[in-house]
Amino acid sequence: MTVVLKQIDSDVFSFYFENDIKQIAQIETIVETIQENWKLNDKVQFTLNLVLEELICNVILYGFKVVDEHQFIKVDIRLLDTEIIINIIDNGAIFNPLEHQSAPKETSLEEKAIGGLGIHLVKSMTNYLKYNRINEQNQLTLSIPIIIES
Repeated sequence: MTVVLKQIDSDVFSFYFENDIKQIAQIETIVETIQENWKLNDKVQFTLNLVLEELICNVILYGFKVVDEHQFIKVDIRLLDTEIIINIIDNGAIFNPLEHQSAPKETSLEEKAIGGLGIHLVKSMTNYLKYNRINEQNQLTLSIPIIIES
């Protein structure tokens, strides 16, 4: 199934992913469409793409034990004056990325434990992250700072 990007209004986009790692490749096209619509600079486009790929990939790889049609990942992206707000909702296993310990900055890449580097990157590229588990769903909200080109 192809991921369908819907523009809800001029400052909101929404899309759903199935529990299929092959759909990750569609994130770049989605982000390009958003970038063109909102006139975002290349740095913001790169950050948005990396954050979405990292978080959605984690949900697909670790959030679901089996593939079935009742599993979903919903993403809403809203443009505000100085930031982009992203909401990611899934019905996978409970996972709060805020509880994951980041490796100390002085740790070399070779010394870092396997896993967790993506979450560390997301934390370092966002203004804030907020996690809730409501009605058997993970709900992650985050903010990316932006600069809009004129």
